[in-house]
Amino acid sequence: MPSGLPRIGRATFVVIALALTITIALTFAAQRAHDANEERLLQQQAEEATAVLQASIPGVVATVHEIARVVELVDGDPARIAEELATDLEAEGATEASQDQFAAIAVLEGPTGDELIHLGDEALRLPQDRIDALIDVASEDVHVTAVLDGPNRRIVYSREVSGTDLVVVGKRILRGPRIAGERTGEAFNAIDLAIYLGDDEHDADLITSTTPDLPIDGRRATRTLPFGDNQLLFVVSPAGNLGGSLLAVLPWFTAVAGLVLGTISAVLVESLHRRRLDAETFTEELHALYQREHAIAHTLQHSLLPTHLDRLEGIEVAARYFAGAEGTDIGGDWYDVINDGDGTFTVVVGDVVGRGVKAAAVMAAMRYATHAVAGQSTDPAEILGAVNGLEHIRGDFVTMLCGNVDPVARTISFASAGHPAPLLISPEETRFLRVAPGPPIGFLDDPTFAVKRTTLPHGSVVVLFTDGLYERRGESIEVGLERLRDAATRLDGTVDDILDGLAAAMLGNGVRDDTAMLAFRV
Repeated sequence: MPSGLPRIGRATFVVIALALTITIALTFAAQRAHDANEERLLQQQAEEATAVLQASIPGVVATVHEIARVVELVDGDPARIAEELATDLEAEGATEASQDQFAAIAVLEGPTGDELIHLGDEALRLPQDRIDALIDVASEDVHVTAVLDGPNRRIVYSREVSGTDLVVVGKRILRGPRIAGERTGEAFNAIDLAIYLGDDEHDADLITSTTPDLPIDGRRATRTLPFGDNQLLFVVSPAGNLGGSLLAVLPWFTAVAGLVLGTISAVLVESLHRRRLDAETFTEELHALYQREHAIAHTLQHSLLPTHLDRLEGIEVAARYFAGAEGTDIGGDWYDVINDGDGTFTVVVGDVVGRGVKAAAVMAAMRYATHAVAGQSTDPAEILGAVNGLEHIRGDFVTMLCGNVDPVARTISFASAGHPAPLLISPEETRFLRVAPGPPIGFLDDPTFAVKRTTLPHGSVVVLFTDGLYERRGESIEVGLERLRDAATRLDGTVDDILDGLAAAMLGNGVRDDTAMLAFRV
């Protein structure tokens, strides 16, 4: 496919294929229904037309017998036959019936002579060879023997009467469908038909038809009727749609409707496919942008944290920082270790509430201020009080834990400004070093901070941390702290190993908030 053309989605191909399949199936079913209905109606029309034709046959046969009875009563006298028949024809209703059926009656006394009795306005003299044939087949039954060609096709009937052969020539063949021509208003106007004498569709045996296109081809129905000692072959074919125009166009309507609906469905699916692709592209671009911004924030965050911790003789110190995944703004968590120069060192962990550039600026100010104050005093309470007095942090909310460690005496003196207590991991126990917390930095103008001094067992590890390590949505702080303590009881090794173990246990499902950890061993 050319690169300039958009690729069609797989779902669109599926919809197109499904629509075509359903359309073809419904069109085929509609065509089958139409054909079945046409066949049913054709057979019904054939039955009805046959019934009409069959109803007229007894009248023809009876009339032939009646003429034969007259001939027998007058002993074949032509004059008396004409007189008797003329009297019968003048009876009420008889003239039309008889004259409409028969044009001539010939009473034959022998193969070479004949007397013709004329009825109606037309007389017909049969050829000698035809007369000979009629005499040969004459009997007491009515014989339907031939179709005579001419301006009006006629059927020849014969019957033997007391040794005299009677020949009756029909003027109108049967009371039923008329010959080809105008059929408006006819009962069988929707069909074409042809009637043959005998069982073959030969032109010489054609009695009547409603169409010049013979023999009738295509969809058709045939019936046979006994007629005297012969039979009639009745062929019927639809001249149009027997079921009406609506059913005839139903397959085409189904096909067109199916294609239209299929096209609309394919266009809608393709539109949804395009929108989904656009959404995926937008999501990928947004994710890439988020990753870039997150990386920038992460880099900036680490640039504000200590690039390295002060070297402390004989003291094992480690720190970890994890940027939260719930946003790209810079966080306010930090940690620091300050060598006091007198054999002690100060440890600090803090958390500025909020995110963004302002939180980062406050965090940087707090870190540098702590360094400045720690150079003048190692008392944790004084350090917290001094940074609380910074003018440009007014209105901000900062939690902070500050401690001074004497590694020789293995003691820690610490104070809390609304920050979680440090965690002690010793060979004997794992517990939090509780102290009465003071208010967060910036909350009061002249706060008081309590200091707690604790002696640490040999080989103990103290962990300072921010709330991102243990806080979870829908979980109380006490439960989170207990999970942290329980995880620490199962850890051992270097300080780095312990911090890595705590991170794996507490942040294994992903870092939701910025987290800072600082640990040392005495």
